[in-house]
Amino acid sequence: MHVYDDDFSESPLSDDSTIADKTQRVAEDLRGLFDTVRNDYPIGKYYEENPYIVLAAAAGVGYVLAGGLLSPFTRRLMRVGMKALVLPMAASQLKGTNK
Repeated sequence: MHVYDDDFSESPLSDDSTIADKTQRVAEDLRGLFDTVRNDYPIGKYYEENPYIVLAAAAGVGYVLAGGLLSPFTRRLMRVGMKALVLPMAASQLKGTNK
């Protein structure tokens, strides 16, 4: 007994289309998705209005994709950032309870 998605009544490999046909169909779907994203979300217009935000986002994505989140630099940066965030909050809480 085989369990398949609702779209398939039998094994996906048993239909008449070949792997090349399926690859062609996937390529066409991806091309359509790319065109839709390009037309609906014009990054060029956003870049013209906010170039530094787009460049910072691209640098951030590149840093994450390159594995920068697991680096010692990121751990140090997070430690400093947490101290900069937590210490003022703790100080304000202590000042608020002394009154």
